[in-house]
Amino acid sequence: MGYLRKWVSVNVRYYRERHGFSQAYLAEAAELTDGMIAQVESGKSTLSIDSLERVAEVLQVLPSDIVMRPEDRDKFYQEVIDDSFINEMKIFLNKRAGSKNSQSPTDKTDD
Repeated sequence: MGYLRKWVSVNVRYYRERHGFSQAYLAEAAELTDGMIAQVESGKSTLSIDSLERVAEVLQVLPSDIVMRPEDRDKFYQEVIDDSFINEMKIFLNKRAGSKNSQSPTDKTDD
């Protein structure tokens, strides 16, 4: 089995299972047969460009995600998760710092 065929088989299964889809559901939604999805996931068959686009759409990924080397996919998504977390923390800390700085000493009232 060629490396690209292997990557496609691993990624189609990965994204399908990640969504909790059965092979039958993916096949129907992508206008393919159950057998075709099974063959793709086992590496016995490949997808045409049109089929790849439909499968990617159902799996809510880009076609390039399906042909990406699985190790790179995992690294890429971990970096995206890390970057998203860091950005969210920066926004949170900036808002928090901004709300503390917006109170001037004259805003406080003494009873």
